[in-house]
Amino acid sequence: MLVRYFLDSDLVVEERRGPVAPQVGCSAVVVPLDATLEVAPESRAFVGQDGSACVEFAYAEPAFVRLPSSVRVTHVRRLVRVVGDPAMFWATQRLVDGEHSYESVLQSFPARQRPHARELIEHLVGAGSLRLDKPSRRAPHVRTKPGSFLAGGLSDEEVLRLVTDGGYRSYPGSPRLALEEPVPATLVPLNDIVRARRSTRSFSSAPVNRVQLAALLKVGCGITGAVEWEGSAPVGLRAYPSGGALYAVEVYVVAFSVTGLSSGLYHYLAQGPALERVRGEDVCALVRDAALPSEREMLADVAAMVCLTGHFTRHEQKYGAGGYRMLAAEAGHISQNLLLCATALGLSARPFGGLFDDLLNRACRFEDGVEEFLLAVLLGHAEESRQRDDAE
Repeated sequence: MLVRYFLDSDLVVEERRGPVAPQVGCSAVVVPLDATLEVAPESRAFVGQDGSACVEFAYAEPAFVRLPSSVRVTHVRRLVRVVGDPAMFWATQRLVDGEHSYESVLQSFPARQRPHARELIEHLVGAGSLRLDKPSRRAPHVRTKPGSFLAGGLSDEEVLRLVTDGGYRSYPGSPRLALEEPVPATLVPLNDIVRARRSTRSFSSAPVNRVQLAALLKVGCGITGAVEWEGSAPVGLRAYPSGGALYAVEVYVVAFSVTGLSSGLYHYLAQGPALERVRGEDVCALVRDAALPSEREMLADVAAMVCLTGHFTRHEQKYGAGGYRMLAAEAGHISQNLLLCATALGLSARPFGGLFDDLLNRACRFEDGVEEFLLAVLLGHAEESRQRDDAE
């Protein structure tokens, strides 16, 4: 059995290549004649050593199992081999483009070949090499989860060199206009907060209090106004932009150490405003266990973690698969608000994604495919603040 290790800055994935499990044949799918077909973008067609046509698929979504001292990541990769004359397969690959109907694709073949072309196409749909619908709304989300991909493979020295090389985009030959104007008085308070914001990895174990948390949530992601449409109830507008005013990013708080608030998982209800208790104290250990191994020490000292989740089924009703970018942008808007609010409150905060998504979703009981983790913000006190307080 072959064992390989893939190393990135956050995770070591152990890959054990087990035996291949061959399966003879695959189920055919009846395809409506007016349906459009496209080649699955996560597949790769190639010629096998024996000249046969083969289709290789990207890794399926990984499965995560929590062990006492580690997390096991299991990947499955499929390979399909087309038996018989490969010419029809390659012709099919050229004809299905997501625009032409299944009927027009069949008509492109001579009449005597159409029954064979129909059989081949419907089996390829069954195998997943061809598909009838557009990419899943979750496809970009699934493919970018920690453990689903390999990093660039840089060493620590190469990463440091990349960070410090100053190789940012510039246009040396173009005219430059220096921006030396002073900051207007109305922007000075915000400028001070922006300049003070820094992401720390060293948190103390000191708690934050419920008043601070409530202020952070109200200012960072609370309702700030309303708009009315004729014949409908007013829609609350929040402190951040949201595609179509759907507000499909939900806000949760994992309270580890918040004075005046029992430990557990809470949902932020902007319309209240209020915190709805979803799970008890037991969730805290599960959430910490869901962190990547290299992040667990840092997570052990934070007071709270704000989890931002994507409500996929709500968002896709209007935007479909293309709405994922909007969900990601919305989570980023909320994150920046929370970071600036934390800085203004004298707290320390940082954006955080160093978690095994599936373990976190399972711990918080987010429903698979309906609502899933996007991004988190860690909240607490910087370690240097605790040391300064002790000295005083």
